[in-house]
Amino acid sequence: AAADATREEVKAAEPPAAADATRDAEQPPATGSSGTAALEALKDLPPGINGVALGCAAFANLLHVLYPNPVVVVAASMSATLWLLFLASRLAAPHRILEEAAKPRAFFTYGAWEMAFAFSWARLLLPCEFGAYAAGLLQLIVMIVFLKTCWKEGAAPEPYWNPVCMSCAATTIVAAPCLGARHWLPMGSFALALLICVIIAPPEAYAVLRDVKVSPHADVALLAAPCSISAAAFAAMKASREIVLWTPAWDAWVGGVLAGLATLYAFFTVCAVGRRRATIKPFSLVWATMTFPSAITCVVWLQYAPNVYLLWAARAVAVVDLVFIFAVVAGCGRLAVDEWRKRRAAPELSLSRVV
Repeated sequence: AAADATREEVKAAEPPAAADATRDAEQPPATGSSGTAALEALKDLPPGINGVALGCAAFANLLHVLYPNPVVVVAASMSATLWLLFLASRLAAPHRILEEAAKPRAFFTYGAWEMAFAFSWARLLLPCEFGAYAAGLLQLIVMIVFLKTCWKEGAAPEPYWNPVCMSCAATTIVAAPCLGARHWLPMGSFALALLICVIIAPPEAYAVLRDVKVSPHADVALLAAPCSISAAAFAAMKASREIVLWTPAWDAWVGGVLAGLATLYAFFTVCAVGRRRATIKPFSLVWATMTFPSAITCVVWLQYAPNVYLLWAARAVAVVDLVFIFAVVAGCGRLAVDEWRKRRAAPELSLSRVV
């Protein structure tokens, strides 16, 4: 009785705010609060996480070509997990999709998201047929929305276009092994990839090499993507069928031209990156865009090496590139977590200012 009287006296002596805090602390936590907090956290996931997902997929696919081992599945699973997290974040906040779809430079990360699906889920984790059709449908939807926004905004072709516009070549790489090179999906996707490559690759290279103010950040490395992924797509078709086009001579000529263009655009990309050292140097999430074009170019060199000496040289470059991709993905993953924490802290800071 004396203890109860003392407790009542202490509560009576407390100021109103402290008494409210005491009552709140004594009450049990509301059910579902942890789930709500997790949902709110997902809504703040930055779009740059898609670059990290694509980097993991690039690492997995290059390692799969160079030396298949269980690490390939681990890297692909990490990419697929990040893909799912971003999907959940945008389903939890659909207005974010509409906001980002209205800005080409914000929406191009959805191209990286789609390619992460193609190269992780569809190529390495899911049944091939289902993954191929799903990747084809997804890339078509993303590309139509993106091109419509670019047309409305008057945006000219730049390297950031490539993850969205060249994802059709990724569909070819996924579909050719299971559906066959002459199936309408890989053949149509490859034809579309070649058409887009011819339309956007030359003006991108001209603009980037002429003016350092065009694509001044690390996403300029995406310049190498159109030709390299087209060459990789043709190699995937060639691996599933002895003759893809009309004759072996035609196949050899097309493959050689694509591999040569991939090497030429890799040289253009190195020059463009070198001229932008001052604006690229600060490490950021944009660096994740450098991982995919470097990986797919190494894949092309491994697939098209004409002799054993060049093959070993391509393998040495691929090993160096794997180390580079791992370092960039790890760094960008840490930056993505930091950015997510800042976004989570921003509402709390603004609320504290109001209070």
